[in-house]
Amino acid sequence: MQFATVALLQMPDSVMITGGITLTDGGYILEKIRPGNYFVRATFVGYNPTGKAVTINEGDNEIILDTIYLAEITTALNEVMVVGERLKGKELVDRTVYTIPEVVSKSTSNGYDLMKKIPQVTVDFQNNITLNGSSNFIIQVDGRQREREYLARLVPTDIQSIEIINNPSGKYEGNVDGVINIILKKEARFGISGNLMEALKPFHKVTSVTQGSIDYSLGKVTLYVTGSYITQGLNISPTIDNRFTAIDSATYSFGDGKIKVSLGSVNAGMDYYLNDRNNLSFNMSYKPIYQNVDFPNTTTLFKSNVPLNTITSLTTTKL
Repeated sequence: MQFATVALLQMPDSVMITGGITLTDGGYILEKIRPGNYFVRATFVGYNPTGKAVTINEGDNEIILDTIYLAEITTALNEVMVVGERLKGKELVDRTVYTIPEVVSKSTSNGYDLMKKIPQVTVDFQNNITLNGSSNFIIQVDGRQREREYLARLVPTDIQSIEIINNPSGKYEGNVDGVINIILKKEARFGISGNLMEALKPFHKVTSVTQGSIDYSLGKVTLYVTGSYITQGLNISPTIDNRFTAIDSATYSFGDGKIKVSLGSVNAGMDYYLNDRNNLSFNMSYKPIYQNVDFPNTTTLFKSNVPLNTITSLTTTKL
């Protein structure tokens, strides 16, 4: 079965470790697996999911699992015609390309919904995304890196295809497990678009999150800015009371401290599309981090409820 989804689950808690898509001959390879007990689960639209248990011991270099057979689901319908459109990937040398049919783009509302149609991608109800079971990947739009929140503003009818790069080359920044590159249609590269999100938690642990993005496209030239700013303030008021009745003594510590953390990122740049295959890009990123911890503390030693010694200290850490 080609393009079936294969997931490796760790037993007994069924946590997904990794996964992949079968090739044209139904074969698949799962690499860098630690010793342990696992279950290989295979799924495909229109078939009952099933799988096989496998145990990997220390020193095992290669395990060939028996064939997993999928049984077709049979459903009786009364005078109902179902027309389905399934995304099929085209295997290239370094990537798998999924062309987005019109019927699929019109049945989804944003980039998150469209990602759910890609066999190698999993999206949960909180819009957390994993690629082949890993969250260590980057998202690009027309070859430029974007934050994952950018998917919320994408219009599916503007998307031409989605490329999945499972083994990124050295040209990609950082040690990532994969790349999702979204290719827009040419007509979508015109005009101005963007989004803005503000979240505030004002009480107790004060937290605020600001995120925004704006694009200005002129066909061959696109200018873009994406930014985010997160700040959090925490109050620390510890009280420690230790009593030693055998010697009739006690220590009492108290303090009023604060932790303030702020971090942000600005990603801006320009893309110039020379032709369908080549573009010239300039990108700039700025990611400041600030952390300040103040912790004053007073410790008093009591003897028979009489204070004897007091130690006052102040701990300050800045990053």
